[in-house]
Amino acid sequence: MSRAVRLVCRALLGAAVLLPAPALAQWRYLFPRGFALTEDDLRAQRDAVQRLLRAAPPPVGRSEEWSNPRSGAHGTVTLLGTSELRSMPCRRIRFQVVTPRAIEPYDLAFTICRVADGSWKVA
Repeated sequence: MSRAVRLVCRALLGAAVLLPAPALAQWRYLFPRGFALTEDDLRAQRDAVQRLLRAAPPPVGRSEEWSNPRSGAHGTVTLLGTSELRSMPCRRIRFQVVTPRAIEPYDLAFTICRVADGSWKVA
């Protein structure tokens, strides 16, 4: 996969975690061929991320699994590390996602930071 496609997918997967599902519908065609997540998949993935983000102290190295038996999609979200950016707490998170129609599993890591309103944004 090219670097440009990986960057777009990184942004979109980050958005999948942080944005409401309806806002993502128009972006799904940008993922690699066969990669598709339903709203229920995204909700399960978001719940896994939230479990990691709510834990105190941050459980570096811990993974949370998610799955959707209806769609067959499943994956793991792992907290890789913590940092700070411009006084914002940040978390490096790895996403491993398997969907039934995708050619291969999708594996991606990126950093999110908590902004002033308490929400997490892709750094």
